[in-house]
Amino acid sequence: MRTVVGKEDRMTPIFKGMMTYMVANPSWRIPQRIAREHLLPKLQADPNYLKKHGFRVFSSWSIGAKELDATRIDWKKIPPGTLSFRFEQIPDERNSLGEFKFMFPNKNDIYLHDTPAKYLFTKTNRAYSSGCIRLEKAEEFAKTIMSGTPQTNTLVQAIKSKKTTVITLPTYIPVYIVYFTVVPNANGMLEFRNDIYHRDTLMEQ
Repeated sequence: MRTVVGKEDRMTPIFKGMMTYMVANPSWRIPQRIAREHLLPKLQADPNYLKKHGFRVFSSWSIGAKELDATRIDWKKIPPGTLSFRFEQIPDERNSLGEFKFMFPNKNDIYLHDTPAKYLFTKTNRAYSSGCIRLEKAEEFAKTIMSGTPQTNTLVQAIKSKKTTVITLPTYIPVYIVYFTVVPNANGMLEFRNDIYHRDTLMEQ
């Protein structure tokens, strides 16, 4: 299926992992770097941005952190480097992770996930994410990896209920993130891709 990968300044790294579980109807905890570089400027321009997009804000990243009233915070007085709040986007149709995320725990904090921005899959160049990989057919993928297992019923119920549900994969799946700019097509002919991360020069050297 088609995917959306990291932008040039947020490249999706090359590595291997083991997919062990998935989450249906996930919430999204915004990484601090994204919060400081992208979310804070939007809050400074529109104090109601969090409410409009289904975000909650907590005092810190610690367990039991207090939820805060975002409208009582003067976002314009907060320098990006000191922003330490935890932001979470609730699981609904606005959630940036869509309805599914597929986890293969790794030091890069990269995973596969759904997205509400389906229009991006129609583009030729699809480097728009902050590093994680968005899937064109996330629900189909979820049903495929659960097919014929007891977890299928859990997945079906999660889709119906819209509740956040963690589902352990019946069989762990090796995941390889690779980067090629030349690939053979179904007929064995070579096809060339844009070198979006400028790695061909490094390979040549």
